[in-house]
This record gives sequence, C-alpha cells and structure tokens, in this order.
Amino acid sequence: MLKDEKGFTLLESLLALTIFLMIVSLFPLVMKTVQTSLLSSSTSNLESTIFFNQLAHEVKESIHLSSYDQTLKLEKGNGDVITIERISSGVIRRLRNGTGHVQMLSEVKEFKCHIVESFVDCQVKTDHLMKSRPMKPMHRLRKKERNE
Repeated sequence: MLKDEKGFTLLESLLALTIFLMIVSLFPLVMKTVQTSLLSSSTSNLESTIFFNQLAHEVKESIHLSSYDQTLKLEKGNGDVITIERISSGVIRRLRNGTGHVQMLSEVKEFKCHIVESFVDCQVKTDHLMKSRPMKPMHRLRKKERNE
C-alpha cells in the first residue's frame, strides 16, 4: 500500500453523502413543526388583540353595561342593545338587538367581564393564552346617566 495517498475513498464519500442527505431530508419536517407552533401562538395572540380592540370600541360607545355568566350587554345611546356572549361551541359572538350573529373569536374556553365602577375588565381564556383588558365607556355619557 502506498502511504502518501491523500483524499477520501469512494466508500467514505458515499457514507458522508448519505448522512448529509438524511439530515437535509429531516430539515423541512423540523422547520414545519417550529413554524406551526410559532404561527399558532402568534395568530391566536393577534386574534385576541383584534377582539379586544373591537370590544373596547363597543364599550366606549355604550351608556349602560351589564354582565352575567359569559355574556356582556351594552346599551348604546341610539337605543341599540349589543350582546357579546360565548356560546357552547366556544365562539364569542356579537348580536345587535338580539339578531344577527357575528363571530368575534373562536376556540374560547372562558369569557368573563367584571364591571367595577366605570370600568369593564374582560378576560378571555383559550388553549394557548389568557388575556384580559380593562375598558372604559365615554365619560360624557356616563355622567349624563348618573345625573338622570
């Protein structure tokens, strides 16, 4: 045998190529798993943020608030009654004067609202997160209601 031959044999090259291809073939599966877990948590966080922004807009326009079970009722200045409730399928929906059905958030385990003085603190619990937000109706309408 010659001792100063340098380089890889054919067998060593094939073995290295096989190991490399196995690692590369697993890469898309790992990336999909990572991306799915990151995307689902960021999507649910974005959806809950949009839900709370819509809810804050409704609360801001209301003159009277009431909360019970998993339902929030808001009376607006024009006489409309907005009902935001969680139904048994885990969907939070919005009803206007008892009609319509606008889905606001899905896959909700729990929806609670507590009215403290002039604030409403609503809390939503899903599989991925638990989020709450305090909201306040417009001052002018609340003061008018107190004086009447």
